[in-house]
Amino acid sequence: MKIRSLANAENAFQFYRRELGNRIPDDIAEELGPVMQQKREDLAEKYVRNIFCLGEHCIDFGASPDWTFAPEGDLEWTCTLSRHHQLEELAWKYRDTQDEKYAETGISQILGWISRVPKPDLPDAAFREMLGERYLKIKRSNWRTLETGFRIGETWLLALKYFIHSRLMTPEKFAVIMDSIHEQARYLRGCHWTKGNHSILETSFLAVCAMIFRELPEAGEWLEHCVSFLMSARGREFRPDGYSRENSGGYRWVMVRGYFNMYRTAEINGMSDIFPGDFRSWLEHVCKAELYHLKPDFSVPVTNESNSGTTRKTQLERIREAFGDREIQYFLSRGRNGSQPLLSSYFYPDTGLAVMRSDWSEEALYLNFDMGAKGGHCIGDQLSVEVSAFGRNFLVNGGRWRYTTSAGDLDWMRQAEYFKSSASCNTVTPAGYTQVIGNARGNMKISEKSDVAEGSFREGYTNGGQTVEIFHRRLVYFRKRDFWIVRDVIDGNGKIPVELLWHFAPENDVELLPEHNCAVTRNRDVNLVVMLLPPVNFKFELFRGSENPIRGWHCPEYSNKVPAYELVVSQTGPCVFETLIFPVSGKVKKLPEFKKSQNEYIIKYCEKNWKVNLV
Repeated sequence: MKIRSLANAENAFQFYRRELGNRIPDDIAEELGPVMQQKREDLAEKYVRNIFCLGEHCIDFGASPDWTFAPEGDLEWTCTLSRHHQLEELAWKYRDTQDEKYAETGISQILGWISRVPKPDLPDAAFREMLGERYLKIKRSNWRTLETGFRIGETWLLALKYFIHSRLMTPEKFAVIMDSIHEQARYLRGCHWTKGNHSILETSFLAVCAMIFRELPEAGEWLEHCVSFLMSARGREFRPDGYSRENSGGYRWVMVRGYFNMYRTAEINGMSDIFPGDFRSWLEHVCKAELYHLKPDFSVPVTNESNSGTTRKTQLERIREAFGDREIQYFLSRGRNGSQPLLSSYFYPDTGLAVMRSDWSEEALYLNFDMGAKGGHCIGDQLSVEVSAFGRNFLVNGGRWRYTTSAGDLDWMRQAEYFKSSASCNTVTPAGYTQVIGNARGNMKISEKSDVAEGSFREGYTNGGQTVEIFHRRLVYFRKRDFWIVRDVIDGNGKIPVELLWHFAPENDVELLPEHNCAVTRNRDVNLVVMLLPPVNFKFELFRGSENPIRGWHCPEYSNKVPAYELVVSQTGPCVFETLIFPVSGKVKKLPEFKKSQNEYIIKYCEKNWKVNLV
C-alpha cells in the first residue's frame, strides 16, 4: 500500500520528522567520487543553479538536471549524477545556514528525478549482466543497482535528515519520496550484485535503509537478508590479512565502508544485536588494515584502478573514533598522542603487498611494492613500486583516468586503455606490450635496519594480438632511513626491446643526466636520484605530456590528466636493470656513487658509505 494513500500520511510525516535526526549518522556520506570533485568552491551555490561539476567539466543544466547526461560518451558521468551526491552538499549548507533555497533545490531535484526517471522494464538478469550493450543501457538508465543503493542508503537519507524540517517539505511531498524509496529498496533486494565491491555496497545500503525506515513492511526481511549475505561475504571478499580481494588501494576502503556504515547505523539505532559475536573484532581488523598501506600524507598507493589524490585521513579518524585505536591515533597526531605501531614496515602476506617505511612521521621514507593476486579493477601494475620521502611523493603509478566501461568506439578510449596498461606503471614491460592480467607472487623479510622483498610475474605480456612469454623478477632492498636498491631480471625466449619505467609525481621537476645514468629531481626542498648501473646499451628518455606516443601523464583524480615526468630506460632482453633510488633532503649538490663488485653493491654519498650484499 502506498504511503500517500494512507489516511494518516500527516502522522507518518510528523513521526519521521521526530525520528530521522536520531536515526541517521551525520557521517554516513563521506565521498563524492569517483567523478565529482570535492575541492571545488561554492558547490552548493552551483547546484542551486543546476550547475554540476564532474571531472574537468562544469555543466549548466539550466532549468533542471539531465540525469542521463554522458559528456564525451563517458557513462561514469551518468552513474555519478544518478547517485545524487549533490544532495549532501545542499543538506550540509541548509543545516549550517537554514537558507530555504538549498532545501528547495534538493527537494525539487528529488521529486524531479522521481517524476522523470521511471524504473526500466527489464528482467533481473539484465541488471546482473556486466558486459555488452544491455549493461551500458543499465548504466544510462539511472537504475543500476549501485546507484540505487547510493540514493536510498546514503544521499537521500542525509537530505531527508535536514530537508524534512524545511517549511517547503509537505506530507504529500514526503509521501512521494517515501514511495520511491520503497520501490527502489524492493528493486535493490531483487537485483543486487552477488560479488565484488558492488555487492558489499548495495546490500549494506539496503541494510541501512531497512534500519532507518524499519516501519516499512518488508524492512525486517531486507535486513535479515543483507546481514546474512554480508556476513557470508567476509571470507569471499576479504583476505585473512584484512585487505580486500580487489587488491586496489582506492577500492579497499570502498569495501570496508559498507560494513562500517552499517555497523555505525546499527549502533546509533540500538540494533547491534543483528551481528554475530565475532563481527566487531573482524571489522576492527579490516579497518586497521587501512593504516599500514597509507603513505605518510595519508594518500593511498595507486594499485589497480586508484588515484594518487585519494586520501584516507577522514576515514582513519572515523575508525579511531569507533574503536579507540591508539596506533591510528599516533599516526593521525604525528606521534603526539597514542601508541607508536610496533612495525613501521609491513607485509600483507595473503595479499602480497609490501610496505617499506622508515618510521611513522610525515617525513618518513616510504615504498609500496605490489606483488600479489590480480584482484578486481585490474590494470597491468604487477611488481610496480611507489616512493615517497621527506613529505613529498616522488614515484607514483599513472592513476585511473577514465573507466573503459563505456562504448568501446569512443575516441578517448585509447588514452583510457593506456592508463590501464603497464606503460603507466613503475614496472618493466616489453616495448609496446602490457602485462597479461594475472597473478604475481612474492614475499618480504623485515628487520630492524633493512627490508627485502622479492616478487615474480610469469603470466606474459600482450600487445592485443600477440603474447610473449617474458618473465619478470623484481627484488627491492630498503636500507632504512637511507635508500632503496631495485633489481629487475627479465628472462624469456628470444630478444625483445624491454623498458624500465619510472613515473614521477606531477609536482616534481626532473632533469635527465644520461652521462651519469640517472634522472634527478630539481626541487627546492627535497629530491630523489634514480640511478642505474650502466651496461653500454642503455637508452635513456624523458617524457612529459607527450600525446604521440602517450607518455608522461598522471591522474590525481578521475578524468583529470596532468603532465608529469616519465623516465624510460630501454635495453634488449633478456637483461637486468639495477637501480638505486636515493632520496636527498635539500638540493642535490652531488650525485651518489653506485657501483657493484660481484654480488656487493657499493653506495657512497658525501661522507657516508654503504655495502649491500644481495645474493
